[in-house]
Amino acid sequence: MAAKGKRGSCWAGYKMAGMKKKKGRQVPNCIKTKAKKKK
Repeated sequence: MAAKGKRGSCWAGYKMAGMKKKKGRQVPNCIKTKAKKKK
């Protein structure tokens, strides 16, 4: 089971943008946050 910290139930580098249905149950809809551009 994944540990839930300050960032909620999304991975590092992702943020929660509501909920979605997956296999008949509600799960967090995690989207990638804007990353810094590397030159």
